[in-house]
Amino acid sequence: DPQLHAHLLVANRVQRAGTDGRLGWGTLDGRVLYGEAKAAGMLGHAVLRSSMCRLLGVEWLPANSHGQAELVGVPDRLCALWSKRSAHLVEVADGVIAGKEQQLGRGLTGAERRTLTRHATLRTRQSKGEMAASGVPTGIDGLRARWAAEADDAGFRLRSVVEDTVPAHARERGPVGFDAVAVIEDALASLGESASSWTLPQARQHLLANLPVDLGRTG
Repeated sequence: DPQLHAHLLVANRVQRAGTDGRLGWGTLDGRVLYGEAKAAGMLGHAVLRSSMCRLLGVEWLPANSHGQAELVGVPDRLCALWSKRSAHLVEVADGVIAGKEQQLGRGLTGAERRTLTRHATLRTRQSKGEMAASGVPTGIDGLRARWAAEADDAGFRLRSVVEDTVPAHARERGPVGFDAVAVIEDALASLGESASSWTLPQARQHLLANLPVDLGRTG
């Protein structure tokens, strides 16, 4: 399914000075990196939205708690059509959670449900080799052709969807500002509602979640 995203590879090997002053090699402290992973992802989404607003003039629906937002102009039915992976994952995870609750004789906690969902995500993920072997295209040209065919079969013309999403003519506009104080106040309010104490990464997440989705828009 089409989903614009990026991957960042971080080498788990760094050069550092030892106690004797000589350079050596060691591994990163993954605990710190993992703690910042969600906030970093949310920041990446915000930067991507800002760039697309500025370069293409697109608009966004409100972001969810993970900092992700949908484009204005893409029909809900088309989004659902291109969410086959999510729909399958929910079905598998719900089955696993129900089985575990029956086994334990109690409802699962939120943390337990998230753990089982994460395991279901990994267990049902196909590699590119597996997809190619099953006839699913993995190259960009093949994927675009498949997406166009799926949309056409569902009664959508991709050109029309693009025209509804991306303004046809760019026009000179000035930058649109935002109230930074209001964003901070909203972030603090949502933090206070979620917990009595929080970490710096969690504060960053709430701050990014309260940023306007159209930071790069001009008007």
